[in-house]
Amino acid sequence: MTVGELAVLNRSIVGRKGHPNVRPMCLTYPYYENMVQQCVLNNDLKKNAELTFQSQLSRKQDTVDAIYCQLGGLCEDSKVTENSTKDDAEKICNERFQSQWKRMGWRTYVETVAESSGILAKSGSAIKNGQTTWAKVAYYAKKSAVASAMTSCAMGTYHCEVFYCKQNFCGKGKYAAWSNISWDSKTEPKLPTPP
Repeated sequence: MTVGELAVLNRSIVGRKGHPNVRPMCLTYPYYENMVQQCVLNNDLKKNAELTFQSQLSRKQDTVDAIYCQLGGLCEDSKVTENSTKDDAEKICNERFQSQWKRMGWRTYVETVAESSGILAKSGSAIKNGQTTWAKVAYYAKKSAVASAMTSCAMGTYHCEVFYCKQNFCGKGKYAAWSNISWDSKTEPKLPTPP
């Protein structure tokens, strides 16, 4: 990826015609290589869900993903199936986020996740010391998860991620405990438009 391409992606991930752009997945290599190969290229959502779960489990990121699935509203999605395509996902993203997902830039995504991660990392002691509240912590956790969900729309992987969540986390085994943190998707925080 060139410096020029990255500058464009920082402003807007979607392609020139306003459709998802899978090219930014290069920025996540090797973490989501299974998603690119199995889901995006082969449209095998089930194989992607299996391989990505094993990969995330080995990295000890399974709980993080379970929380993302809940807070990002992916477990609530009833439209994505094993046979969903990138085109189906684009329609679902338009219904869920209207055009907001099309304004996601890589910089906005990275900054939102970094801001939220910083606040969340300090949340335990900050709550004990009265410097923040659970409501504020929950807001930033959800803001990060929603930014990630919209970014998956912009990269054309929303259907991959929803199916991955449903296969591995939503109401399943030890991850079922996280289902009580899912909030109504109508109260999602608005994200800033990149300059």
